[in-house]
Amino acid sequence: LYNLLREFEDHSGYSISFPSLNAGFLDLFTAYCSKKGYKHSTTYKSVNNLVWFLNWATENGYNVYREYRQFYKLMDAPDEKSRLLLFLHWDELMLLKEFNTDNRRMERVRDIFSFMCFSGVRFSELQLMKKEDLKPGEISILKPGGGVRLIPMNNYAQEIYQKYENKYYLNNSAFPSMSIITMNKYLRLMGKETGLTRLVAPQSEGEGSQPLYRRLTAGIAVNTFIRNAIKMEVPLEIISRFTGIQNDSRVRRIKSDLAKEEMKKFNH
Repeated sequence: LYNLLREFEDHSGYSISFPSLNAGFLDLFTAYCSKKGYKHSTTYKSVNNLVWFLNWATENGYNVYREYRQFYKLMDAPDEKSRLLLFLHWDELMLLKEFNTDNRRMERVRDIFSFMCFSGVRFSELQLMKKEDLKPGEISILKPGGGVRLIPMNNYAQEIYQKYENKYYLNNSAFPSMSIITMNKYLRLMGKETGLTRLVAPQSEGEGSQPLYRRLTAGIAVNTFIRNAIKMEVPLEIISRFTGIQNDSRVRRIKSDLAKEEMKKFNH
């Protein structure tokens, strides 16, 4: 990316600095990438990496100019509309949370998945979480670039964690370790037993609609958190802060899809 920016600077005569990274820069830079024969997805990835760096620079006090935060609104995400964003509605989430089982592994899957849905924490983050990262009313997540992301713990998340708070796991982990394969397997079994049969759109061409339980994965937990937080009218910037999603296109898309559903109420 550094080399690409230097090439762009030499070719266009545009001087790159923190204050010059604005909408005018984005227009010239995307045009330059297009001229070089880059696909839109490649250019989008380069801009994504640049925004990541600028967020880091801003958080660490090197930059005070914020116009770059408009880049995602000015660019269309590649194939965004074709990607299906799965989530659980609140009533579906509660069905899973209250699922009754004598199977110890299934119980852990139920609790861990519900905790992620109520907190916005990802599976990869949860697997690295230590006991000291959870304090009364707060979750502490170490950011990849340094620093800490603090998430207030609501009553649902707190209630789940209290079951594991005084249990010891290897490496002082906050929760028992589990593979993503095991997680997804038991999620689908529970989803089927709880009747999560809502049809969801096909993911690939030639594929038919599938019942929701067949598509359940640990990865939809953060989408579930975003969806229900938006329904509760939590501001988008707060949702992005809690989830750590610096590219908030997923947050904005879920909000857009929700708005379309609300408009359908006029059809009844």
